[in-house]
Amino acid sequence: MSSVVQNLLDAALSDGARASKFECQINFKDAALFPEDVKMHVKTSQFPGKTHEVIDYKFKGRTVPLKGQVKYDTTWSCTFYMDENHKLRSAFLNWIESLDQVHNIEQLHPKVEAAQKTNSIEGYNSMLQIFQLNFAGESKDKYMAKYDLYNAFPKSVSAVDVDYSSVGSILEFTVEFAYSHFILTIPIEDKGTIAEQIAGEAGDLLSGGIAGAKGAIAGLF
Repeated sequence: MSSVVQNLLDAALSDGARASKFECQINFKDAALFPEDVKMHVKTSQFPGKTHEVIDYKFKGRTVPLKGQVKYDTTWSCTFYMDENHKLRSAFLNWIESLDQVHNIEQLHPKVEAAQKTNSIEGYNSMLQIFQLNFAGESKDKYMAKYDLYNAFPKSVSAVDVDYSSVGSILEFTVEFAYSHFILTIPIEDKGTIAEQIAGEAGDLLSGGIAGAKGAIAGLF
């Protein structure tokens, strides 16, 4: 009996979605702020979710739930390992700084100042992506699922604690992004239920066998 259950689970889940098989694509609004690939710095993240808000309708002393509207989490966070020269963290700090209005409080880096002007003309948000990779951990070009987060921009970069007693550990920091909505893309074709797949495969075998028999008979004459 256990083998039957195992076979059913294997057919339904296959290798299953693994927590460590993911990849994040951070698309900086202005590539000049940080043009390099940042995926190797990513430690943890999450696939975004959504909820449906319910309206409590009062009727004759009772509460009747009515459908409201879909609400996205609108906040997505990603934790990064920090490189020794703080280059990646500096890039996110500069991205946040470039979201501010043009001001003269401090002398800005020329790249940040240029990004400010670009933001004021072309907009300040970008698109973020997180991919579910297969069990083999192949590249995102062969993803099993993809989440596109639209109109995203960083809203906070966490502080980093340093400690003389912490030896042999790499510093980390977390960036929180705001976004408007996401779209989930699954490129794998839906083959129906397991029963439908088995029936289809049996039909293919049967039709193949009949065709083969007809061919063999035709060869005799």
